[in-house]
Amino acid sequence: MTEAALTAKIVKALNAQPETFAFKTKGDPRQRRGLPDIICCVSGLFVGLEVKLPGKERNVTQLQQQTLDDITRAGGLGRVVTSVRQALDAIDALEGY
Repeated sequence: MTEAALTAKIVKALNAQPETFAFKTKGDPRQRRGLPDIICCVSGLFVGLEVKLPGKERNVTQLQQQTLDDITRAGGLGRVVTSVRQALDAIDALEGY
């Protein structure tokens, strides 16, 4: 499976959850560098998910990690995920956040 295919599956699974809106960001010169692959709003909370293939989660760039840390520091959730299950677990953990 490619990272793009995994990302599409995660977005579909997230959008099937109640109170969740998710979309895939597109790499574009007009867009801020380092943004996570998936941006979500879950029950009013901002979530950024960087998708990596299983075993490749350490391939997060310094800029990607800094962006995830910035999201978390601002009160949202920034995470690296390698599966649909990890993404769903991340948003499930937000209950009562």
